[in-house]
Amino acid sequence: MEPREGRSVYGDWRTAAMGEGGLQRSEFEWLTRPMTPYEMIDDGVALYREHFPLLAKLSFLIYLIPTLVTVLFLVPIAVAEWRSPASSPVAAFLECGSWCFLLPYLMIAPPLQAMATSWAAYRFLQGEPVNSLREVWDAVRPRLGQLIANQLLAFMVLGLIYVVIGVMAGIGAVAGAVAIGSLGLGGTASLIMLMLFYLLGTIVLLLLTALATVWVIILPQIILFEPETDALTAFSRAFTLVGKNFRHAFVSCLLFWAFQGVVYLSAYMFLGLVVLTVAGLLYAYGVDLQALYMRWANTFGNLVDVVSYVVFALVYPAMYLTSFFFYFDLRYRAEGLDIAQVLARSGKG
Repeated sequence: MEPREGRSVYGDWRTAAMGEGGLQRSEFEWLTRPMTPYEMIDDGVALYREHFPLLAKLSFLIYLIPTLVTVLFLVPIAVAEWRSPASSPVAAFLECGSWCFLLPYLMIAPPLQAMATSWAAYRFLQGEPVNSLREVWDAVRPRLGQLIANQLLAFMVLGLIYVVIGVMAGIGAVAGAVAIGSLGLGGTASLIMLMLFYLLGTIVLLLLTALATVWVIILPQIILFEPETDALTAFSRAFTLVGKNFRHAFVSCLLFWAFQGVVYLSAYMFLGLVVLTVAGLLYAYGVDLQALYMRWANTFGNLVDVVSYVVFALVYPAMYLTSFFFYFDLRYRAEGLDIAQVLARSGKG
């Protein structure tokens, strides 16, 4: 990505004027003023594209373990379903076992990748080289314990909040269905009313989920770039940064999810097209697709998991680069000073 005359390398739309919005100009050439969500997304994608070899290698290395474990479980699952004329309980048990085995790793892998990607991004944007993945690991390893403790706490808190939201959604869905049914409308009118009600409920559910999640997006970056924080004080720091610019942070979270959803939808639509093509060919040769799926359901499920890990490995770097820019944007907005000096005092400059 070549810089244009008078503009910074990342974010060609961004001005380099001093004192914009009453804030001092940052020494970071890539952060000359607060950013919009669209700028964060665009800069994240641009940085990922420019440094794709190392960032993709880092991502695939992190997801190599769940991919290999899933493939290893795939073999006995396929054998069990091949030997069984119908659905195999042994295969179902093995698939459940693979998930239980991988769950602890899958809980910590995303924040670990966010931290490692953020460290590499900071080096790239400061014009400093990242020579190897070992260098990245050596940089994030001292903070790994705090990250794990912090994320376990975050999972417990978010899990409780999500359960409450889920219970509220279930009660609301049942109450709405009963209320619409009691109106005595015709079948078509009731169906339309019910669909509109569920659409509105889905929007409210999404907003509530974003409201709960926006506070924890930047936790890995806080743990990494602010070494004076620990697993507990990182939450307080996140509340401070997000709370001072809550509306901006909330809208940014929704737009990040929308971007991620579009990417996932595109990837899975392509995979769905491939699956439908194969299914169409099998159907043309007289294969009973329902019986085939019922017999090989767990094998298909594991294959989908393997493909999902590949998709995650390709997509997640751009997501975490976006959260990296989000963290520094919130700091720029909240502190209103040259954050390069703050980072220097904390040992990261």
